[in-house]
Amino acid sequence: MPSITESNNIEAFGIVFLKANFFKKPVIGSNTGGMAEAIIDDTTGFLIEPNNLNDLVEKILFLYNNKEKREQLGEKGYRRVITEFTWDKIVNKYINLFQDVLKSD
Repeated sequence: MPSITESNNIEAFGIVFLKANFFKKPVIGSNTGGMAEAIIDDTTGFLIEPNNLNDLVEKILFLYNNKEKREQLGEKGYRRVITEFTWDKIVNKYINLFQDVLKSD
C-alpha cells in the first residue's frame, strides 16, 4: 500500500500493514508518516521511497520471485504483531504516557 506524498498530507500509522502481517503477508509501504513505524524494512516488509514507481515495481517483483523471503517476512511480521501489538501492551503504553504527562505538570 504505497502512498503518494504531498505537502500537508501525511499517512497515519497504517494499521492495514499490521493486519496483513497478522495473516503472515509481507507488506510494502512508502517510507513516510506512520508507515515507517508500522513496517520494519527488510524484516516485516519493505519501505520504498515515496512516489517512486520503480522502487515499488522492484520490490513487488522481488517478492514474487522469492517465495522463501516472502514467507520469512510474513512470519516475522506475524510474530511482531502478536508480541508487540497486544491490547495489554497498547493499554500500558497509554497508561505510561498519561502518567508521564501527570508527572510533568
